[in-house]
Amino acid sequence: MKKLLLIVLVFTTLQSIAQSEITDEKTSFFSKEKLFTGGSIGISFGDNTFSFGLGPHIGYSVNNFIDVAVSLNYNYVSQRSPTSIYKVRQSIIGPSAFLRLYPINSIFAHLQYEYNFVKFSEIPGNGSSNIITKYNVSSLLVGGGYATGRENSGDIFYYVCVLFDVSNNKFSPYKDQLDRVLPIIRTGINIPLFGGGNNGGSSRREARRSRR
Repeated sequence: MKKLLLIVLVFTTLQSIAQSEITDEKTSFFSKEKLFTGGSIGISFGDNTFSFGLGPHIGYSVNNFIDVAVSLNYNYVSQRSPTSIYKVRQSIIGPSAFLRLYPINSIFAHLQYEYNFVKFSEIPGNGSSNIITKYNVSSLLVGGGYATGRENSGDIFYYVCVLFDVSNNKFSPYKDQLDRVLPIIRTGINIPLFGGGNNGGSSRREARRSRR
């Protein structure tokens, strides 16, 4: 809960800063042209461990430097013991929210909170029945990435990022059997919902120049 409150506080603070900026044109608090959607595909791997995930999202570009979004997270994780035929499998689904900061157009920092519902299956592989456990777990993912084709908020672009779970939760789905944090590699696309597109940034710049 503390992590969730921290994320909400960061989002609120950044939005307040963005709203207080003085610009040369009149803008409203909310603009539908700043809404975007998209999704990511994630993969992580280590010794005898494999994870695959999907994450559709919908979000809002606060300005050219800040994006916020909510997402639905799905992951499948498979781990195998290096010394036996014992296996474990996890199916993970849950809501999440993320913040991206763009110090320059093509590079971003990423902060994401996830709250996942986990189905954990132990497969002895020796003829014994599988053992199934269900539990909930939170993760705080931190990292960065590269965006190609992003000139301004409102552009269509592709991205790739590398994240790490820094929550130190022993039940994290992003750890291997030796409790080591695994890198999470995600690649995806951002698509403006109204207007924008690859020429959205240049169109806005031309419109501003024409009013001067």
